[in-house]
Amino acid sequence: MKTRRKPTFLLGLALALIFVLPGCDDLETGNREPCVPDSARCSGNLVERCLVSGNSWHVVKDCGDTASCVEGICLDDSCTPGTRLCAADNLYECAQSGTFWTRTVCAEGTWCLFGECVECVSDEGCPDGEVCDGTACVPSAVRITSVTLPEGVVGTPYEAELTAERGGAPYAWSLDAGTLPPGLALAPETGLITGNPLQEGDYPFTVTVTDAVDARDTRELTIRIRGTGLDLVTSPNLPLAEEGLPYEVQLRAAGGLLPYGWMLHDGVLPEGLELFADGRIAGTPTEIGVFPFEARVFDSLEPPQYATGAFTITVRMAPLELYGETEYNFYVTKIIVLDMIFPYFPYEEQLLARGGLRPHLFQERPVPSSLSTMLLVSGVDTSSWGVPDGLTLEPEGRLHGSRTDVSDAQTVTIPVSNITVTGYFFYARVSDSQFPPAFQEAVFVIPTVPLSEP
Repeated sequence: MKTRRKPTFLLGLALALIFVLPGCDDLETGNREPCVPDSARCSGNLVERCLVSGNSWHVVKDCGDTASCVEGICLDDSCTPGTRLCAADNLYECAQSGTFWTRTVCAEGTWCLFGECVECVSDEGCPDGEVCDGTACVPSAVRITSVTLPEGVVGTPYEAELTAERGGAPYAWSLDAGTLPPGLALAPETGLITGNPLQEGDYPFTVTVTDAVDARDTRELTIRIRGTGLDLVTSPNLPLAEEGLPYEVQLRAAGGLLPYGWMLHDGVLPEGLELFADGRIAGTPTEIGVFPFEARVFDSLEPPQYATGAFTITVRMAPLELYGETEYNFYVTKIIVLDMIFPYFPYEEQLLARGGLRPHLFQERPVPSSLSTMLLVSGVDTSSWGVPDGLTLEPEGRLHGSRTDVSDAQTVTIPVSNITVTGYFFYARVSDSQFPPAFQEAVFVIPTVPLSEP
């Protein structure tokens, strides 16, 4: 059985509210003696509170000449009629005359909180079968807790239990609308649905539970019965995948008894993809081609049924592309900003490309005349562009080296974006391994100072 518990955090909050009112600043340290943390008492006309450590009392308020200390609170000699205060689980209320207080002892099993004798503040404070209705524990209404019921298989023993909570036991169950699958029956005393399903299909029905005081609750439920066979229902040709891009597809089956388990039976998946036990094929393919394979699904019968199917995933080549963490589009080309370079510090950066047929080949190229002319119109002179002395661009795209001086860096306002950057600019191409190769080109920037936006 659940026992009632006082919400100690609320009691602490109530005491804190009392002790932080104007005029409640700490006055002095009281006696050092063990006490219950946050409890309060009177010492003469002073209010003392036990420290959180529980090892001493602390004076928090002097009730003065116009109030009296009673059970750890100050009760004004002149008060507003109807005002209520709590102290030591006692309720104090200002009389209609406004000249004295009446004391009410809260009943056993209740406590005083915010000027009221309460039995609970939440359902957790009430015994089993009861809920908190404001401040009192009351019998709770019966409620059906079953939401979904397990699936069944034709000819396989089935059992499911309807469940309810609250209200007063014992419960009685009844079928009010719809029908159970042929071969199944509901036991009114226990809520068990048992039997051997005879026919597949979906069977919706309405069930009612009645408790000992004739309170009721009703719910609509459905039982699905599957056939004896287990079949794959996913098309053999799976959706097209693209190298380097995330991919996910769900293999599906029907029949048998859920849940299913999946495994790769024959063949291989593209590198980067994996068949998970729940039937998902997911990952990022890193190779191109056509990949036939066989997958097998098992159901949960004892012994399990299984079905095997042939599938194919085609991974196509993604378009070749140069990219970077920071990049801008300028009409016919892309501007990619690399890491900053500092004098005397070793520089290491990797030019990035995706798609196409690996391996990729990187090369510095002269700025095309058409692009140079367009940039010149925008006030950008490309005649001094190139990988700066001291740095080397390797065929695999690794850019490395160092410089002792960056005073010859060029300051350029990137057209369209209006972002100004000081650094070194060069033009480069990436080619793939097709014949003839595909290629992409871009402007690369090695900044020497942070980018600034005017």
